[in-house]
Amino acid sequence: MDVKQLAATSTNAPGENATRVEMHLDNFAAEAGGFCFKNQLLIIEGNQFNEKTIKDLMKNFPPIKLNVMSFILILEGEMKITLDYIDHSFKKNTLVIISPFNTITSSSISPNCRYHVIMVTKDFAQDTMMERRPIPMGYFMNLSNKAGFMLNDKEMEAIKRCTDSIYNFIQQKENIFLGEILHSAFYIFSMQVVNYLSILNNTQNLKNDSRKDTLTRNFLQLVAQHGEEEHYPEFYADKLCITVQYLSLILKEQTDNTAKHWIANNLIIRAKTMLRTPGASIPQIAEKLHFADQSSFGKFFKKHVGISPKKYTQEN
Repeated sequence: MDVKQLAATSTNAPGENATRVEMHLDNFAAEAGGFCFKNQLLIIEGNQFNEKTIKDLMKNFPPIKLNVMSFILILEGEMKITLDYIDHSFKKNTLVIISPFNTITSSSISPNCRYHVIMVTKDFAQDTMMERRPIPMGYFMNLSNKAGFMLNDKEMEAIKRCTDSIYNFIQQKENIFLGEILHSAFYIFSMQVVNYLSILNNTQNLKNDSRKDTLTRNFLQLVAQHGEEEHYPEFYADKLCITVQYLSLILKEQTDNTAKHWIANNLIIRAKTMLRTPGASIPQIAEKLHFADQSSFGKFFKKHVGISPKKYTQEN
């Protein structure tokens, strides 16, 4: 398969080995046997996702980062995915979440694997949340860079019913309210997912203050955008037009952790991914993450991980 059929654009960001791929979901749906809505929401059901398609994709430009959020429900069989240079084996009743920040380097699917895949763009997800109760961001906290979440039969069946709804609705091309219906169906799916994540993360008792949720979400988005170069809470508080003290208070209440924790957590996740990249150079990583020098990066990494960057590279 020609990769150009699946990608609108693909670029190599400075300092990154991974190719950032702007997915063309309409073409991807046609190639994989799924359905798509306005190049923004894609769903593939059953065993239609051709393993050869994935292998051909990875063969052309590994490793990659997709511009979409992906949700995979493993109903039967096994799926193997290498994310951020760590091999994962996902089996029955696993919910897999792949973000635009994850580096994908390989994938394989067992012959008996049954699964559903949903891919959604940032714009579609944001439009879905407009004028609806925002998803409490605390539900996503403390999940680190974990990708797969085991659910029981009842939980998986509930989420599967949500994906079935999306799958059935998305085929109603003549429905004049299709966009509104799909936004509502995806919202229900999202709330079901975060409900189970809240149970896994033991955050179901968090207060749902919409302003605090919004500030928390915006803070995390800013960290994702600027975390490599901005290491101090003052920058983020200024961007949010609040004091550092108020930012700390909100984050402590919503996530049980401080702004410094999330800034450091972001840096560590990125550092680990870079250190696992073949041919990685510690001095280059230190520069990429805007540390004063290799020594200060090494001290920071050892403080939070317990071992030096060099030893981490050797062990991983």
